[in-house]
Amino acid sequence: MKTITTTLLVLLMIVSCNSNDSNVKYSYSYNSDGVIKREMTVKNNKNDIDIEMKGNATFNDDETAITQLTPGGSINYRNKDTKLTAASSKEGIKISIEKNNSKISATSDTGKEIIKEAITHIKKLQQKHK
Repeated sequence: MKTITTTLLVLLMIVSCNSNDSNVKYSYSYNSDGVIKREMTVKNNKNDIDIEMKGNATFNDDETAITQLTPGGSINYRNKDTKLTAASSKEGIKISIEKNNSKISATSDTGKEIIKEAITHIKKLQQKHK
């Protein structure tokens, strides 16, 4: 009986330790110019996130804005019914946000909240594959 209890406790610990990242998938590759492409998918009860990122991004101190993006770089972020795309251009970084198929201004309170949430996940992806 003691062996069975110990075995069950060990199995429970293994499952609980692996459950945090069990629904998170990461991948990365480099194109012929040496620019990194990263991807992350998170699926659990709280999130259904897909991120595809080309290049590197930097953010302001309070993580509410993308301040730099590699020339030619882009970010495609989706969490359930919310989408954010960012692309570098000669004029700077262009950001487009949609929620429930309605456009949201990046400068609105809702837009800033979406950007902040996206940055949290984007930073995690960048840190995973530097």
